[in-house]
Amino acid sequence: MQILLPILFLLLFCLIIYFFKPFENTNIKKYIWLLLFSIKIIAGLSCFFIYYYYYDYSDSDIFHYYDSAKAIYQEKDENFIDYLKIITGINCSDELVANYSQDVNYWTRGHDYGLFVDNKTIIRFNAIVMLLTKENIFGNIIIMAFFSFIGCFASYKAILNLVPQINKYLLIFAIFLIPSCCFWSSALLKEGLIAFSLGFVLYFFSKLYQKQNFWYLLGFIISCFLLFLSKIYVLPIILPCLLFYYFTKKTTLKVQIIALFTTIIIGFSTIILIDIYLLDSRLIETISGKHNDFINLINILPEKGSSFILSRMEANYYSLLSIIPEGLLNVFFRPFYSDIHNSFLLITFIETYSLFIFIILSIIFFKKPDSDTRKFIVFCIIFVFLFYSLIGIYTPNIGSLSRYRTVAQPFFILIFICMTDFEKILKKFQILRIFKP
Repeated sequence: MQILLPILFLLLFCLIIYFFKPFENTNIKKYIWLLLFSIKIIAGLSCFFIYYYYYDYSDSDIFHYYDSAKAIYQEKDENFIDYLKIITGINCSDELVANYSQDVNYWTRGHDYGLFVDNKTIIRFNAIVMLLTKENIFGNIIIMAFFSFIGCFASYKAILNLVPQINKYLLIFAIFLIPSCCFWSSALLKEGLIAFSLGFVLYFFSKLYQKQNFWYLLGFIISCFLLFLSKIYVLPIILPCLLFYYFTKKTTLKVQIIALFTTIIIGFSTIILIDIYLLDSRLIETISGKHNDFINLINILPEKGSSFILSRMEANYYSLLSIIPEGLLNVFFRPFYSDIHNSFLLITFIETYSLFIFIILSIIFFKKPDSDTRKFIVFCIIFVFLFYSLIGIYTPNIGSLSRYRTVAQPFFILIFICMTDFEKILKKFQILRIFKP
C-alpha cells in the first residue's frame, strides 16, 4: 500500500493532464506536459531522499511540517472537532495545537511580530491531504507536485495571454525547467503552494486584463488570498506590480516610465508615513527583527554550513535602504566561487552563473520588444527588484537564498528571453554549419 497508493495518484493525475481540455488548446504535445509533470515528481522525490539520507532529520523543514501535520491528523478519530478547528483556523489557538504536536515552534515560528505565520498553511495542507493519503508521505509529495505543476501551467497560460509573441518553448523552460525552481517548488515545502497560488493570481489577472468579468475577479481575489496564506510577503510585492500593469494598459513608454517612478515614490512615501505616524514604526521594527533573528539563528548553529556574513540592520529606514545593495548582490551572485565547499554549493554556483547566458545573448542578439512585451518586461523588472531586495536583506544563508529566490527567478530569466532575437541566433548557427568541413 505504501507504493500502490502513490502510483494510483500518479495515474489519476496523468489522466487528468491527458484529458483535461485546457491542455488540448496549447499547441503543445500532450506528452510534453506529462513529461514536465514527471520531472516535477522526480524533483519532489529527490528532495525528500536528499534530506532524508544526507541531512539531519531535525534540520529539515519538510519533516518538521510533515510530522506536525501527522500529529494533528492522528488525533482526528478521537477528536474530529479539534482537527477541524486546527484545519480551518476557527477557534484554534496555539495551545490547542501544542496538545497534538511537539513541534509547536514550527507552528508559531517563535517570534511572529503579530503577523500571520505561513508555516501553518503548509502544515494544514499536509494534514488535509492525509485524509486521502493516510499518512503516506510519497502520496503527499505527488499531490504537491501536481499542485505545483497546475500552478506553473496557469502561469504559462497567463504569460501567453499577456505576451502572445513570446517563444512558448523558452517560456516552458523558464517556468518549469530551471533546476532550482523545479526542485524546491515540487517538494513538500511552501514553494509548491506559492507556485500554485501565484500561477492562478497571474492567470485570473491576465483574464481581467483582457476582459472585465465578475468570475475572473472572484478567482483573482481567491487566488490572492491563497497566495497570502502560502507566503505572507509575496502578495504585497506582486499586487502593486499587477496594478501598475493594469492601469498603464493603453499608455506610451514615456507615460509608463513616469507612472512607474511616481508609483514607487508615492507608494514608499505612503508606507513610511503610515508606519511612522499610525503604526509607531512597527513595520520597520518587524523587518529589522526578522532580519536579526535570522542572523542570530545562524550564529548559534554549531556548523555554519552555507551561511555568510550579512550586515545587521537597525530599526530605521536609512539602515534598510543602505543594506539593500548588499542584499541584491547576494541574491544575484551567491554563491561566489570562494563560497564553494560542497557539492550542493557547486551545483548552485553552476546554475546561478549559467543563467547569465541569457543576459549575454540578449546583449549580443538584442531584439527591440513590442509594446506588450515591453510592458511585461517592466512588470518583471519591478517584481524581481522588490522581491530580491526583500529576501536579500534578511537571508544570510546560501541554501535559503537559493530556495527563496526561486519564486521570482523565472521572471528574471523572462526579462532577457523577451529581449533576445532567437531567430537571429538560429540563422547564425545555420551559417556556421555551412563552413563546417
